[in-house]
Amino acid sequence: DEAPSITVTPTIVQLFLFSAITWNAHRIHYDAPYAATEGYPAPVIHGPFQGGLLSRLVTTWAGGGGVIRRLSYSHRGMALLGDTLSCRGKVTKKYEEGGEPRVDVSLTVETQKGEVTTLGRATVAFPKGS
Repeated sequence: DEAPSITVTPTIVQLFLFSAITWNAHRIHYDAPYAATEGYPAPVIHGPFQGGLLSRLVTTWAGGGGVIRRLSYSHRGMALLGDTLSCRGKVTKKYEEGGEPRVDVSLTVETQKGEVTTLGRATVAFPKGS
């Protein structure tokens, strides 16, 4: 089983607002001229922004009855302003734990160039009988 993918092309406004809400003042995320001084060709899309996209993917896929019990991710590459990010999830295991049906899902974020920027895993619990 695969979760329906989501595709996002973050804007500079989204990156700025994400920086503000997470109190991340590092200008490489929202100031293109400053990002260039640190050697980046464009502002860098935050790793936690990508983690949030994975959370959104799992939450949407699980629907109102599913509950995320675990979510982890690690970054393997860089995404820059202008990149389109595709988030995908694939069920890797179905089982029962603590009396509730659970599903493990492998997660990826990749750019339009096919470069994987983030790998993750999630465990989702569902109500019995679903």
